[in-house]
Amino acid sequence: MPLSKRYQKWPKAQSEELKAAFAEHWEETKEQIGRLKNIFKMLDSKAEGKECPALKGLIQETEALLSDAKNPAVLDAGLIGCAQAIDTMRWRVTDLKAWAEQLAMDEAAGLLEETLDEEKSADEKLSELALGGPNEEAEGEEGESSVRS
Repeated sequence: MPLSKRYQKWPKAQSEELKAAFAEHWEETKEQIGRLKNIFKMLDSKAEGKECPALKGLIQETEALLSDAKNPAVLDAGLIGCAQAIDTMRWRVTDLKAWAEQLAMDEAAGLLEETLDEEKSADEKLSELALGGPNEEAEGEEGESSVRS
C-alpha cells in the first residue's frame, strides 16, 4: 500500500490539536503529490513510485505503535516522532530543488520551494505540539513503548 494511502489511517491522535495538524498536513501532502506530478510532466516523464526499505521500516514502526500504545499521551508522542521521521525520509526536496536550479528549471524549483516551506512549517508545528504536552506526559508513563521524537 502506498505511503499516501497508509498515512490516512494514522491520524488516530488523541489530542484535537494533533488531529487537526495531521489533517492539515494530509491536505498539503496531496498538493505536494500534485506538484511532483506537474514536474514529471515538465520532464515528459512518468512518475513512478519505488519502495524504500528505510521508509517501509518507519511505516512498520508506526503501525506497531498504533497497535501497542495504550496511553493517549504515549500514542500522540509516538505519532509525532514517527510522522517527523517519515517526512524526513519521504522528502529529499532540498536536493531536488538544487538540481532543478542547476538545470535552470525555475518553475520546478518554485514548486519544490512551496513544498519545502510546507514541510518546514509542519515539522515546526509538530515539534511545538510535542514539546507542549505528549512527550512530557509520556515520559511519566511506565510500562509503555519507548517513544522517539
